[in-house]
Amino acid sequence: MDGESRAEARQLARERHIRHRQAVVRRRRAVAGLVGTLLVAVSVYGLVDLAIGGGSGGSAAGGSGSTQGSSAAACTALKLHGGVVVTRLRTADGSCAGVHQAAYYTCPTSPGVPTVTATVGGSQHRYLGGPLAASVAGEPPRLQLLGASRRLKVYYRPATGAVYVSNHGSWSRWLTAPSAAPSQPSVYFLGDSVMLGAQPWVKGDLGDRWAVTFDARVDRSTPQGLAIAEAHGGHLGDAAVIQLGTNDGGRPAYYIGQVDRVLQKLRGMPLVVWLTIAHARSYYATDDRLLRTAIARYPNAVVADWAGTVKPGDVYADGLHLTPAGGKAMSRLSATTLNRWRQAAIGSAAQACASQVAAAA
Repeated sequence: MDGESRAEARQLARERHIRHRQAVVRRRRAVAGLVGTLLVAVSVYGLVDLAIGGGSGGSAAGGSGSTQGSSAAACTALKLHGGVVVTRLRTADGSCAGVHQAAYYTCPTSPGVPTVTATVGGSQHRYLGGPLAASVAGEPPRLQLLGASRRLKVYYRPATGAVYVSNHGSWSRWLTAPSAAPSQPSVYFLGDSVMLGAQPWVKGDLGDRWAVTFDARVDRSTPQGLAIAEAHGGHLGDAAVIQLGTNDGGRPAYYIGQVDRVLQKLRGMPLVVWLTIAHARSYYATDDRLLRTAIARYPNAVVADWAGTVKPGDVYADGLHLTPAGGKAMSRLSATTLNRWRQAAIGSAAQACASQVAAAA
């Protein structure tokens, strides 16, 4: 290659380099412009809350209404002594509700169980979420908006006295906490021969913190369980743990009708825990799905998922009755659910936390 050719090659190389650099600059400017647009969107629409809070400030599913100015700044949060954090909610007219009207708070003494406090029907009430809430397939009818944050919206249904929370379009019915706080709550275990396998461990797992009545019988059906609830005037104590359906779950529509009647009879109790049925037969899965739907209609009821807890070594060959390992597991599941409720609803620390929040109003 002569000198002229080499010079021409160098010039072409320089031109290619210049074009490459220009393309890089254009790409960087385009990225910078996109970032700027996103930052403006974050500022205007409050998307930061979506990123760090896991929820949406948009309108809830259905036509229950939305707060005015949902993109406005969040109501001032309160950080109280001992790590208690209170999120004030925005009402339908866009104003920030007082803590006594509607607020969402968390207490370090009840980890994983957030609480909504609200004035409904002229009285102050608390509602418990997390594992004590019941999932709902969609927006229930005839709701009244209590308040909203960017993460969630809180509604009240006068027809049932229940509070529902929509978090990024996911609905749940929260558990109503009782106003009374007995020092030693009573619990009534009501079941069939499956629950009998847990009897040796129940009192040990609950200890002196609970006054326990254990009533499980071979071949007991759900209608027989209803008869017991009726014989007690619909009050089996501060809490009931129910395990029924083994003997009549083969007819899911009939079974769930009986479940509904039991829950209706016990609607005045502070807490009803109903255990799902291990899926030893296909219809038990249908029973459990219908059970969850029924439980969500009652603000004092919660599901304890035995079907999701049981392991192969926990049951005998029939897939239902409990081995000693299964008896321990069912007892632990029941005790965990009861003690979580006790700690979050009626325990001294929960009461102190609720009083602290009320005083902040």
